[in-house]
Amino acid sequence: MNERKPPRRLFSFDSIKSSPTRHSSSETDITPTGGPSHIDTSESNGNWALPNISESPHPTTTTLFSEREKRKGPRPPLPPVLVDATARAVTPDSPAPSSIRWNSLRQHVLPSSHSQQSSSASLTAISTQAASRTGHAKQSSKFAQKLGFRNVVNQVKQVMVDEMHQFSLDIERACLAARHVELASNVKSRNDPISNTVGSTLSLPFMSGSTITVGSGGGLASQSRSDLRQSSYGSSIVTSGRVRPLYQTLINYAGPFADGSPPLPQVPMESLVLSTLLIPFLTTERPSVTEDDRWLCIEAFQIIIKTWNPTTEIVAVERVLWCVEAALSSLPPMRTRILSVIWAITVSEETHYPASDPRVLQTLLHGLFLLLPSVSAQVSQETDTEESKLLSEIIAEVCAGSCGGLDDLHVEEEYNALFVDGDSAQRIRDAVAIEALGKCLEYSSDFTRRWLLRNSVENLWSSPDDVSFTPLLTAIHSRALQSFTRASLSLLSATSYDAKLLRSDASLIVRALQSRVFPELRSITSPTIEDVKQNVVLIALNLISLDAKDLLDWSISTIVEWYRQMPDWKVCFEKSLTSLITVNPWVNILKILPPLVRLLPEDIRRPLTPIILSTLNTRLVDDPPPYPCFPLSSLLDTFSQTYPQIFYKPLFLCAASSKEHAVVNHLCTLTALARFMPDLWIKDAEMMSIAIMSDGGPKSKKPASEATKHLSRSVKPWGIARLGQSVLLVELIAQVQGIRRARENQNGNPTFNPISEKPSMANVFTFGSASWLSRFVDWFIAYQKAHFDDDSDLVTSQAIQQIQDLYALTQTGGRSSSNHRSTAVFSLTPTRNTFTEGAEDKGIGMAAIFSQRTPILDAMARGFEARALKLLVAMSGLIRPEESKRIGNVLWKKHLEDNDPKILSAICFLVMQCAEKNPDDLLASIEVDLRSSSDDTRLAAIRKMSILTNWRFQIMSQH
Repeated sequence: MNERKPPRRLFSFDSIKSSPTRHSSSETDITPTGGPSHIDTSESNGNWALPNISESPHPTTTTLFSEREKRKGPRPPLPPVLVDATARAVTPDSPAPSSIRWNSLRQHVLPSSHSQQSSSASLTAISTQAASRTGHAKQSSKFAQKLGFRNVVNQVKQVMVDEMHQFSLDIERACLAARHVELASNVKSRNDPISNTVGSTLSLPFMSGSTITVGSGGGLASQSRSDLRQSSYGSSIVTSGRVRPLYQTLINYAGPFADGSPPLPQVPMESLVLSTLLIPFLTTERPSVTEDDRWLCIEAFQIIIKTWNPTTEIVAVERVLWCVEAALSSLPPMRTRILSVIWAITVSEETHYPASDPRVLQTLLHGLFLLLPSVSAQVSQETDTEESKLLSEIIAEVCAGSCGGLDDLHVEEEYNALFVDGDSAQRIRDAVAIEALGKCLEYSSDFTRRWLLRNSVENLWSSPDDVSFTPLLTAIHSRALQSFTRASLSLLSATSYDAKLLRSDASLIVRALQSRVFPELRSITSPTIEDVKQNVVLIALNLISLDAKDLLDWSISTIVEWYRQMPDWKVCFEKSLTSLITVNPWVNILKILPPLVRLLPEDIRRPLTPIILSTLNTRLVDDPPPYPCFPLSSLLDTFSQTYPQIFYKPLFLCAASSKEHAVVNHLCTLTALARFMPDLWIKDAEMMSIAIMSDGGPKSKKPASEATKHLSRSVKPWGIARLGQSVLLVELIAQVQGIRRARENQNGNPTFNPISEKPSMANVFTFGSASWLSRFVDWFIAYQKAHFDDDSDLVTSQAIQQIQDLYALTQTGGRSSSNHRSTAVFSLTPTRNTFTEGAEDKGIGMAAIFSQRTPILDAMARGFEARALKLLVAMSGLIRPEESKRIGNVLWKKHLEDNDPKILSAICFLVMQCAEKNPDDLLASIEVDLRSSSDDTRLAAIRKMSILTNWRFQIMSQH
């Protein structure tokens, strides 16, 4: 058997490398064998026992690369990509000098040389014509030779251009015919080969009835080689399938011409040709209908690869991908034929398909990996099929370097890292193959991912034990790890599979994490693997949602180890958890967070709670789930009971804030929480009391306005109101009013209490003492004494106006630049995300919720007196006599001349109540005013008595 020589690259950059000691990745230390070896990619045991999760059923040191047999000698060099063919005519033993010069010219300009006889004749004819056209036929022989030689070169180039143009037109017509595209009538009449049949010099063994038509000897300029082809195009369209015209066109241009010249150097519009040849494989018609066309496409493709070598590596890999696409849609024996074609162009000794660029090699391996599930045997069978063995051998040969070595310059440019002494050619190639496998997993279907995880990952991915990673290997393996972890995360995040299949996928992923990913992460110290770590954390979090105790225990124990013993993994875990809550669908979030919070130990759960709640609150404002959402409500209730100080932090921050934008942000958070936790405002009275009643009065360093500063200097007992506390009071009032209205609007038949329970209920309903009422009376009296001497009314109106402006800001979606959030949640029109469903008050957006506070704000704008008098009227039965004495005197002196009927009615009622409880004190005050020496005082007292009399008469007349 002939020994193989080292592969030869398509393009070489060795000449431009500056360092003489620079090595090439094509210089491999692997000694290939004479033939391909069998690669076992089947799974010996489909069910993997998870209790031994740290052990792999496959030997971790045995890989596809280590199991391939050693070759007896080096591979022969790959032939270069040819753009011309060899000459097919026999040259005489002693050619003339002019013939040698002419043949040399044609080697550099045309695909190949003619025979010596035709060349000499052509040269003579063309030289004669050129001399006659230029008018210098009688010049010296040297000058005539130079001029004629130049004209020959130009005309030969023009002939080549014309031939390529004609070839392009024929290819385009054939492809359009295969795709059922009609050409314009003028184009048809000029170029259609059906109506313009010509002769041909093509004589091939597989063509019957070919005729020979000898062209005239008038020279190349007088006759085009396209006029020498056989007219078999027109009849083929009628008798065969859609691709027959394209097949016939390729045949016509594949053979030598009558003048002995070889085929044109390349196929024009090759991408269009390949896509057209794929049409029968991608059609939805029955296989029996398209079988003939498919076989014809394979024949046409083989004509291409046997006649025209690829001009670039990209063209070469496109041809391999055509085979992959065709094989994916075929069944044996057609698929076996296609695999043999792949073997011929990638593994054969005479291959013209080098892959010196790592991207080209990855694309090639990606396509081969895609074929593995479709050509492999079923899981129930013990042995692989012949097709599976052949494909495994192809992959092994490509990984071993059958397509040539990788170019150092291309590798360094792709991965932005330099070769060092520790980098061997085969290790770099193996790493590129692992990256190709990772990308195949990332961009394939779930079925392909699952098959590759089960059968190929441990065979194709070498174990990283005792391996030091150079900068170049680090860059390549980092990409491979990113692709693999993203593919695993996508497979675990799928929601359309049954639980059993998902648990099986998770087991395969955990096995790969332990045997491949974690060892490499321990060996790689580059910051480029941070994304890989975050993906690994997300994989561990997704495992928590699975109903499998062994997977759950492994995930929790791994997270605990990260958080307690690995600071870098701890930071990564927190970032990944934040990312999970921020970008993942609510379905996935609510499958992961409840078990995570329940199963984590206390020392880890407590520091994680602020991170979870902060991110969760932001997500609730920006993108809330549909209402109702019972898992979310249950999770929030768990946090509120377990860590109330952390859960109610937005409440405390809102109460402590005086800046509008800060209060708006916290108010939106609280409103979003209240939508999914309706009892938020009344659930924990202690937390609410701390937030509302926390004193920030005289200690406040930043008063709200100049009027507030003046008030704080003139009236010491009054504190300085915080905007956040005022807003919380408004929300609490709205919540209480909503509960009252909900009870009032309840429909249904009333139920009457038994007669025996009514005496007991009567004792319950009797008036009792209200400890807060005395303090409120003190507030009322102090306010009456103070507000006449200062600008407290102005301060109150300004504070209420500030609250009204804040609620207007929330309805317009105002946000601070430092904490910008989506304004979609403030939309007044219903949307899926910002509006809830299923409840009357919960089925509106935040803007509508805030607009419901308008009646409360309008009532507050009427001032303190109106609200205080209304409350005193409601609680008049609980006012004690000594408090009635103080209230009566204040009302007599300062309020009976009020012109507002609503306020005046409450004042008169309270004055009459105070007169009944303390008649002597009130009568003494009235008598003093009536006996005053001042006429104005006496007149005012008479008017007050008139008002009391009128209101007394109206009240008595109503009964």
